[in-house]
Order: sequence, then structure tokens, then C-alpha cells
Amino acid sequence: MMLLALAMVFAQDAATLNDGARVTNSTTVQLRVRFVSPMPPGTEMSIADGAWKPFAESQPLELPAGDGVKEVVVKLRDAAKKELGVYKASILLDTTPPEAKVKVADGTATLISEVPDAVAMQWTEDAAKWGSWLPYQTPRDLAVTGPRTILVRYRDEAGNVSKSTSLELKAGAAASERQVLITYEPALTLWISYGDIKEMIVQVDEAPAGPRELFGPKRTLDVARTGGVHRVRLLLFDGAGAEHKVELAFQEADLAKSAAESKQEPAVEPTRWALSVQGGLLPSAIEFEATTPSGLRKINKDALGLARLSLSMDLFDPVYVQVGAEYAGGGGIRVYSGTLDVGARLFRVGPVTVAAEAGLMYSDLKTTESAFGDFDAALGFRGGVRVGVELTPRASLDATIDYRKITYDYAEPVLSGDREARLSTVGLLIGASLKF
Repeated sequence: MMLLALAMVFAQDAATLNDGARVTNSTTVQLRVRFVSPMPPGTEMSIADGAWKPFAESQPLELPAGDGVKEVVVKLRDAAKKELGVYKASILLDTTPPEAKVKVADGTATLISEVPDAVAMQWTEDAAKWGSWLPYQTPRDLAVTGPRTILVRYRDEAGNVSKSTSLELKAGAAASERQVLITYEPALTLWISYGDIKEMIVQVDEAPAGPRELFGPKRTLDVARTGGVHRVRLLLFDGAGAEHKVELAFQEADLAKSAAESKQEPAVEPTRWALSVQGGLLPSAIEFEATTPSGLRKINKDALGLARLSLSMDLFDPVYVQVGAEYAGGGGIRVYSGTLDVGARLFRVGPVTVAAEAGLMYSDLKTTESAFGDFDAALGFRGGVRVGVELTPRASLDATIDYRKITYDYAEPVLSGDREARLSTVGLLIGASLKF
């Protein structure tokens, strides 16, 4: 009861726009007039010296065009036309998107942004699939290596989004271990990993900068949740006395719920899986000739058509593991195979990536001649080189040159000649891959 009484004493009649928001990017806002005591019957209101009309606690309102602070005056009167009060509400109208000013520090994957009105930023390799908005930070290291083309854009407090700008990460460019993460748990907490830092100075919002203090990887700040924007400035001093400046800005709604979630922040959305479809040729495939009690059995070393479907998963850059299914056929011969490979990307030049693959094949040889006899399934070897040409961040054209060697034991009696069929040939394939 005491709390209720205090609330009634300190509560005030008021008019607000968008429930007290500081800024908006829409000329249509919601006007709300709140009264602590009940409204007298027949109350009327006039908005911005407009016509008198019946009182409504909440209603949409169109602001005058043009960026800037918009103030709305609301007058109230009772049924006897006695003035009940005059109330003012204001909001900043901002419809101008921020300008994306950003560059990449030489030889690194570090973004240096100069967007003072930004409160969030995004980056991606695929313009059709942007990730979550993350706090604005400069400098900011990306967990990627070059060469890459990335797109970056920014959002201001009003919700305006900048045009994206394209940046090129050169070959060898890599991010350092530096990062500053922000969470509420429930207090505002900074998680700082920034190399050999000994001391730090922290400034939050408009408060004066604090004194130098010993560096700690976790720093809790006394900042109340307001639903709005916070800005944090850090001065970090390393062992040699050098100063490192970090600026952050964020809206509370963009923050992760916990430190664990925040530490999973992806710099560029990973594409760990790739599905590849290829077709090609085994120029000279299987050789076999034997005399059996039923007569001569022979397989000429002719070319076979080849189709391959494979699925790969990145283990860690640049190594991946791959499973595949193959079919080769022609001239009455059918070869069904499953493969398991380990691959490694050797180097990349522009959009071209060269990788080496090697692994095992489990294969079954069949013939269309019913009286020919059967071969036992066999385990063999496959190894080769794959060249990919990137068309988009998620699609590429591929060409593979590989060598495969398998020996199939003939399961029927042999009077003379071969007791096994040997597949020892180069494979030539072309196709496409889709990353996801």
C-alpha cells in the first residue's frame, strides 16, 4: 500500500509521443495523453491548435515533414469549456540514413569505421543473407581470412539503415585475437580480449571518463536499462604504454541475453557444408580377360561415363571431410561406388581455389551379361585435385582430376587368365557446388 501511495503522489499527467521515445524515422507517431485521475465527462482536446474534438487517450498523429525536433502541444477542456491543462510532447524526427564510412586496416581483417551516429552494424559475404545486427564497434576484427569480399552497413538510433559498402580483404589478411563483447547479466558487462593490456579507462554515455584502473577481462558497468542507446569509450594501455581506443554503441534490444550467446557471435556467417554434383569420364577404365569353364570372359579397357554426388563439411580451415556416391557405366559395365575423402584447400587466387583430396572407395562391379559371373565388392583408393571458380559466396563451378585404383576379385572359377579385374585410371569431372 505504501508503494501504491508513493506512486500516486509522484505520478503526473503527461503527453508522450511513441511512449516517450527519443527519436523516430516515421512521420506517423502515436500520441498518448495519460491522466492519473479519472477524466471528467465531456472532455475535449485540441492538438497543435487544431479543432476541438472528443478526448482520446491514444491516437496516431502525423508530424510535419523535415528532420528535426518536433513538438506537439495538447490542450484539454471540460464540458463547460474550462481549461484542464496544456501538455507538451516532443520527439526527434530523423529520416536520414547514416553514411557508411569504413576501411580495412592494411594486411588485416580489421574494420575501421567512422559512423558516429551508428548504434549497430552488419556484415556479410552474401547480400541476400545478412546476419543479426551487432553493436557498433571501431575498430572491429572479423573472424575471417582473406582474400574475401565483404559487405558492411550501419543502422542509427532511429532505425535508418545505410547503403552497404564493399570491402576487399587481401590474401593473408586475418583478424587478431582482439574483441570486446557486451552483455546484460543483468548489469551491463564488457568482456575484453585485446592483447597485452595493463591499464584501462572507461567512459559510459555522457558520464565523465573514469580514472586509470588495472585491466580486467570482465568489467561490469553501473548502467540502468532504459530501452535506448548506450555509448562506451575505452582507452586501453598496453605494456609498452601505447594507447588503443575502442568505441562502442548499441541499443539494448540488439544485445545477446548472456555472455555465452554473445561469445558465439559470428563475424561472417559460416558456410560449413557444400553439396557438389559432377559429371565426367573415366578415359580407360577396367581391364579383365579370363577363360572359364563356360567360355571366354572379357572386359575391354574402354572409357566409362561418370556421375558423382558429394557432400563435404569443413572441419577447420582449410581442411574438410567429404562423402560421395558415384556411378560409372558403358559397354555393358556398371560400377557403383561410395567414397570417403579428406581434403585441404592448398591456395586461393582471386575467385579460384585449388584443393587436394584423398581417401577410400568402396566399389561394386556389375555386368549386364547374365552369364558373365560376379565380382566381389572391393576397397580401393582415390586421390586428386579439385579446382573451384567462385561465382557467388555460396556457388562455384568445379573441375576435378583424380586417380582411382581398385581391384575386384572374380567370384567364378578361372581356367586361365585374370582372376581379378583392375580399375586403374584417371577421372575427369566438371560440375557445380552449393555452400550452405
